[in-house]
Amino acid sequence: MVGSKVKVWFASLRGKSRYVSFLLTILLMYTDNSSRIGISLALLGGMVKKDCSDPNDEGEYCWSDGIQAYLIGAYFYGYALQFIPTIVAGKFGFNRVLRFSTLISAVIQCTFPAAVDVSPILAIVLQGLRGFVAGIFLSNSMACAHTWGLKTEGKMFISSVGIISYLGLGSGSFLFGLMTEYVGWRYFFYLNGATFAIVLGFMVLLMPDNPLDSRIMLEHEKGLFRQKQGTLASAEKKAIGEDGRKNKSGSICDVLSRVYVWSFCLYMFSNDYLFHTIFATSPFYLDNILHASTTFLSYLILSLAIVTAVATYFSSVIFVKLDTVVPWLPCRLCFLILPMVVRGAVSCAIPYTRNLISVVALLILSMISFGTQFSGSIMTVNYEMDPANSAVVVGIMNSVGQTSGFINPLLMALITGIDKQTPEYAAVYERRWSYFYLLNAGIALAAIVGVVVAWLMKPSEWRKHSLLEVQEKHSLLEVQEKHSLLEVQEKHSLLEV
Repeated sequence: MVGSKVKVWFASLRGKSRYVSFLLTILLMYTDNSSRIGISLALLGGMVKKDCSDPNDEGEYCWSDGIQAYLIGAYFYGYALQFIPTIVAGKFGFNRVLRFSTLISAVIQCTFPAAVDVSPILAIVLQGLRGFVAGIFLSNSMACAHTWGLKTEGKMFISSVGIISYLGLGSGSFLFGLMTEYVGWRYFFYLNGATFAIVLGFMVLLMPDNPLDSRIMLEHEKGLFRQKQGTLASAEKKAIGEDGRKNKSGSICDVLSRVYVWSFCLYMFSNDYLFHTIFATSPFYLDNILHASTTFLSYLILSLAIVTAVATYFSSVIFVKLDTVVPWLPCRLCFLILPMVVRGAVSCAIPYTRNLISVVALLILSMISFGTQFSGSIMTVNYEMDPANSAVVVGIMNSVGQTSGFINPLLMALITGIDKQTPEYAAVYERRWSYFYLLNAGIALAAIVGVVVAWLMKPSEWRKHSLLEVQEKHSLLEVQEKHSLLEVQEKHSLLEV
């Protein structure tokens, strides 16, 4: 009975290999994001003692602020090196490296609670290793979009990756907080590791190294894939003659010689730094200054992630409409600069807003602005300026950007970490937090300046790649040909009648 149902389900996937690849890629991003920052809620919810000298403190471990900061950012120590697995995947195949990374992630998550019992240092090392192997996940989505020669659909796929990533971040952190509160923080890691294992199983079955070897790809889909590869190759040949930039995958030196890549690295660092402030370190501000509970923080993070996902969707809709009426460059600069202005202003306002509801409203405004990242902003612009090298550039700029994942909590510990015996401790502590948020505003300003300077220094780099223009022209011609064919068929039918 079960076997027949599995066969029916497997048969229903035939001819849908492309969408299965997209779905598994997105599901992998969801699973990875769900466990990135929830450790902050575990630390606040009883994993460690808030006061080691208090015999009534029910926390399990007595760790310093420094150890906690390292553990919060441990994943990002490895994730910041994601350009390495991205380059390796470019050599040996993305699907092959992807399966290996998923396997390592599953093993680490299942064994993490035991590692914590042995030593916090071992736990930090394991999470750093998981971040390193997970560096391939986002680059893979860009490679997947390029492999299928996606155009408008590719933009929607990239937006979907962002939406699901944010939902994973919110729902995972929410579940992490609730499980910490009611059943214990360990069980979330077991659940997350099991999810990685399940995704790995589907990848082994449905995502071979060569898409043409897929057991669910029928002949008509193989023909579609070959046609897209042929169209892509033809477009690349035409674009090579029209564009000064190479369309084939260039060397690392060639990529790093571009001014816009460095500005994108700075932008990505600022973008991710402000993100980690809201999701990883602001819970400590809300807990210690505004006395928010772990349960409240769990619901808040879930809500912020949903807001970000919804904002990503609507910004993608607005982005597609604006693309038809606004020239390419002004549209992209607007999507890069305006959201960063809003997020910088929010960082300035938070420490002077001592009301919990007002702070939550500001955080929501910031995350609405952040939602443009995958829809019109940094990810979209990177793909459009050089589709063939977009996965490599994402690996480089995201490596730089994700260093903020460990720099942010370390700066928080450095700026706000003061002795509780300090005279007027509460006032000094709150003032230190204002310094921390004002630093965030300065980092947002640096991102804006970086984009403007890169554009002024090398305006020739800031244009849509001719490869995409050739593809769009080719698609337009295909549509026109189909319309002409339909008109001929209609006239022929009318004559027959």
